[in-house]
Amino acid sequence: MEMHAGAFAARTGHRTMTPAQENDRQIDAQLLARIATGDEVAFGSLYDRFSPGLFSFVLRMTRDEKEAEDVLQEGFAQTLAARGHLRSGAQQPVHLGG
Repeated sequence: MEMHAGAFAARTGHRTMTPAQENDRQIDAQLLARIATGDEVAFGSLYDRFSPGLFSFVLRMTRDEKEAEDVLQEGFAQTLAARGHLRSGAQQPVHLGG
């Protein structure tokens, strides 16, 4: 019996990724690999990709714009400090919600 991927995902609880989500995942993995080698441009790209959503999330949690900015800055600082330990196969940056 052949099962459609969506039906399999629904039955097993696995989510299927859209092509855009898969592309984003590949971009994130490439950025992490570049950051791990010290690529500052890649770190800037990572910041640009994740900071707006993370800031919104942290702002909802803290309800304080200054505190949200501090939390976001600390998270990215920790990611930069741990750049040698980043895993390019991770679904998300380790210190940014993974």
